[in-house]
Amino acid sequence: MIFELKPKRDTLIENMRKKAMNELKKFWGIRWEKNIPRIIVWKTRKDINNFKQQQTKDWFIGEANGRNVFLLDRKNFDKESCHKYSNEKYYKLIKHELSHLFFEILSGGKETPYWLNEGITLYSADQINQFPPINGFSNFLTYHSNSGGDIYFKESGFAVELLIKNFGKRKILKLIKSLSTINSEKEFKQTFKKIYGFNLNYKEMNKLLKKCRK
Repeated sequence: MIFELKPKRDTLIENMRKKAMNELKKFWGIRWEKNIPRIIVWKTRKDINNFKQQQTKDWFIGEANGRNVFLLDRKNFDKESCHKYSNEKYYKLIKHELSHLFFEILSGGKETPYWLNEGITLYSADQINQFPPINGFSNFLTYHSNSGGDIYFKESGFAVELLIKNFGKRKILKLIKSLSTINSEKEFKQTFKKIYGFNLNYKEMNKLLKKCRK
């Protein structure tokens, strides 16, 4: 399939992109000055489906790939998705997708674990507070090598938030940087234990969650 692109002027989106990039450079500790990510706008759900070559869910509104961030047109947000548009939500969407690209740089091109990838992008884009608090962890570790819609709505963001609040940002960035030499879930868990000092499982994460809520 062939697609035709043309430049589009949108001062609001451009300002959002600049602001998000500046904030993410500080968060990730990465100076990204050249080959700045491009934003490509899908006009309608049909455009998304044609591009993805599949029928997409109405919650799907963006993705990041290489130097590109793809987004559903803000002017058709309410009509073409299940989401309600606001400038704040759209800004956080841009920041979320850009953060995926920073993750890829720091990890040496690795995308997994998906829960960590999605969790830290939710955290860095200030999107966690849009979900109700959880009572415990029982799901996020399922998403190491497989991804799905549930990863956004359940536990990944809260797991990352818990780790950063208790151990700081430096350790989780060190963990992500180590992904470049990790080739299995077993190796990841071994590296996690070296960095954090405990085994990565629901029992330990729930123990930490309970301790923080006392």
